[in-house]
Amino acid sequence: SGLGNAPSDPANDRVSVPAGGGMRMGAQGLNGMSFQQMPQTLQRAISLQIRNQLQSAIGNF
Repeated sequence: SGLGNAPSDPANDRVSVPAGGGMRMGAQGLNGMSFQQMPQTLQRAISLQIRNQLQSAIGNF
């Protein structure tokens, strides 16, 4: 579901997230959080995910 719920959660069957909703929710969750305060592994994971999404959207750099 992308909402962090367990697959067996019946709420997943009722919740409908519009396209891009997960990205907006993620951005709001990171709002006000210092990027430097996150663990290095999380920083790298986010950087890789953003880069991969950009590459798939516009092609390799």
